[in-house]
Amino acid sequence: MRIICPDRQDYPDKIPDDKGLTALLSEHKVKHPLLISLERESRKIRAKVRALPWDVFLRELWSGALGV
Repeated sequence: MRIICPDRQDYPDKIPDDKGLTALLSEHKVKHPLLISLERESRKIRAKVRALPWDVFLRELWSGALGV
């Protein structure tokens, strides 16, 4: 497993130490799980989890696109 570095262009399929996220998804029904990160591009980590750069997350949150 590689460590995610915000300055690198390649992104691994898994995030380091995702035990907390795995536990959350196994114990609770989460409609739209998000992981906010320092990465430059949005991507899917698993079938349901979206990894969003922090600035994209804020734009979607403020515009109401996240449904919150």
